[in-house]
Amino acid sequence: MDDMTVVAEPLTLSSRLEKDLKEAAKLMSTAEVRFLCDVYGDIQKFRIASTLRGRKLQEQSMPCAVTVGFAQQTRVLENRIKHAMDIWSSAQPAGAWMKSIYGIGPVISSGVMAHIDFAHHEGAFPTASSVWAHAGLRPGQRRERGKKIDFSPSFKRLCFLMGECFVKVSGYEADFYGKLYVQRKAYEQDKNERLEYREQAESILKAKDFGKDTIARQWYEAGKLPPGHIHQRAMRYAVKMFLSHAWAVMYELKFQKTAPNVWVIDHGHHTDKVAIPNWPM
Repeated sequence: MDDMTVVAEPLTLSSRLEKDLKEAAKLMSTAEVRFLCDVYGDIQKFRIASTLRGRKLQEQSMPCAVTVGFAQQTRVLENRIKHAMDIWSSAQPAGAWMKSIYGIGPVISSGVMAHIDFAHHEGAFPTASSVWAHAGLRPGQRRERGKKIDFSPSFKRLCFLMGECFVKVSGYEADFYGKLYVQRKAYEQDKNERLEYREQAESILKAKDFGKDTIARQWYEAGKLPPGHIHQRAMRYAVKMFLSHAWAVMYELKFQKTAPNVWVIDHGHHTDKVAIPNWPM
């Protein structure tokens, strides 16, 4: 018999890292989550650009192995970040609710929770409208040269992606906020046809330099908002409703009491309160 000792095969570096990352993902700070959300968006853009570029080079029968390889490796990193977000959001009670909403995945749910950070005191986000302002969704909020912005560009970008998700899933039966988008779009289109946005159209026409032959100019000159503008208004409505509900869920979980009604219901002459879907769970 040979004098040999059987030694168990050690964990590979990648498997050790995978295990460590899973444990570390549960303990991420909100600042780290916000950073990873930004990185995820940048990586996703790079992966899409690399994929399209590689495809174009292939069509031209040109070498593209490096570009395609970068796209493939970027996809791996993208999925790892998404997986870490999934672990972190699942560890948060509010995350379970957000991911129960059709169209909301681990990245958006994690980003929303990381930005609506009560920071251990009730005064951080006292109202849903304060969350809208943080996301740059308050009327009149925009970047102006030489002035400090009063919202989070990262949160605003995340909300835009959220709105696009709602639009994409609006035709599915299980969807909720996408259907709000569709209903709101019909409402906005009706007001637009009745020229209720005439003053706004005239104001935009004066403030911006549109080409004489542009389609947008034709709409504004007719006293109406272009279809793209109506689409954005309806999408923002659905996003703001989701943020209101997300804030209310997080408020209730954090402070163990029901959140105050959102501004649009208490002071906006609205008579209907939209119930939070899937809540309580």
